[in-house]
Amino acid sequence: MGSTAKPGRITIDIAKDVGALADFLGLKRMVNVGLSGGGQHAIATGLDPRSVGVVTTGSLAPYEEMGKDFYLGMRQADIDEYADALRNINDLVKRFQSWQNMDMGAAFVPKEVSADDYSSYLKPWGFHPRDIKVPVVIWQGGLDENVPPVHGKWLAANIPNSTLKLIDDESHVGLYVNYEKETMQDAMNLLRA
Repeated sequence: MGSTAKPGRITIDIAKDVGALADFLGLKRMVNVGLSGGGQHAIATGLDPRSVGVVTTGSLAPYEEMGKDFYLGMRQADIDEYADALRNINDLVKRFQSWQNMDMGAAFVPKEVSADDYSSYLKPWGFHPRDIKVPVVIWQGGLDENVPPVHGKWLAANIPNSTLKLIDDESHVGLYVNYEKETMQDAMNLLRA
């Protein structure tokens, strides 16, 4: 099931949705974990008064703040996708549709890929990471070319109560696969603190 589309959404909008869900569930404390493009959304939930921490893995930093440094160390395919999103979101949709028509595309691309995600990555977040006061653990792969190390380093330098765990010999996907237990342990430690 997909969620309801929200044209023009920005990062803080997802945090508001998570807050509404936390209200519905009656949560008193929470730690949010975000992988890749979900990292910035998890960071935004750190503004919620129930948040006691955030854990990210391979998270993007704000495009608006990083400027051209956003692309440092990024593989060309990802740079092209962001260029499509900046130029015309329909170009990005066409790119995703072409992947689905490839023999191997179905194995790597879900039936519904959200071009809105790419668009939201490039918009102002609606808050500044320095406003996050809860502990944030930032996992970053040193070999990551999807979300290069410059992103994790930027986040660590701009989130006051953050810890950067830079794993020099890990890629974007390798970090998720090989450090899943450790990232979940970080989340549990924050929740218990």
